[in-house]
Amino acid sequence: MNETASTTHAPALVATGLRRRLGDRNVLDGIDLSVSAGELVTLVGPSGCGKSTFLRALAGLEPLDAGTVVLDGKDVTNMPAEKRRVGLVFQNNALFGHMRVERNVAFGLKDLPRQERATRVKEMLSLVKLEHLARRYPHQLSGGEQQRVAVARALAPRPAVVLLDEPFGALDEILREDIGLEVKEILAAQRTAAILVTHDRSEAMQLGDRVAIMNEGKILQCDTPHNVVDHPASEFVSRFLAPRRQHDY
Repeated sequence: MNETASTTHAPALVATGLRRRLGDRNVLDGIDLSVSAGELVTLVGPSGCGKSTFLRALAGLEPLDAGTVVLDGKDVTNMPAEKRRVGLVFQNNALFGHMRVERNVAFGLKDLPRQERATRVKEMLSLVKLEHLARRYPHQLSGGEQQRVAVARALAPRPAVVLLDEPFGALDEILREDIGLEVKEILAAQRTAAILVTHDRSEAMQLGDRVAIMNEGKILQCDTPHNVVDHPASEFVSRFLAPRRQHDY
């Protein structure tokens, strides 16, 4: 794998040699990846290449056959999901429909004193510019607003890394672009490391500080958008990016 370090900051996430075998197939085949605080790495590849399994393994939702996951210098490989400092955002946002926005954001803050919890919720809603919707229910929000609430909820417990699995897939193209850029700014403002899985090559190039191209359980190249386009590491990477090469990223 060709992985280029993008910042001078110590990695918030280091995954080394991750392997996951299902039947006779290596779903994850020796994946290495590090992500620094404040960095967004987009992960793109064909359907079935292992992108979502990789995220689930990082979150502790998928067992590993080999490899290690280190978050903020702590080995969490054998730690249950609920003990890991990982925020999750999915396409369906998974908000609790019976809870108001403010209670959704507060969900992961149960261990905080009441006043500190309220302050953190207010801070997060301000960050995503939704303070005025704190008392609404999810069904009263637009799709983009729901995803911003999901991001606020994921960030509220101050995770080491946020994992986003096709978070904008249900939104129309124009809204996807706007919300994607907003979320990128929010993550950078909090200096939170993040990995965003997408099937959209254009979205991967636009949002990623680095872009990781995955196929058959391997990350074939991880580099800046310019470098993966101008200096593809393999024929597969070149062919996979070919439809988008005419764009100036």
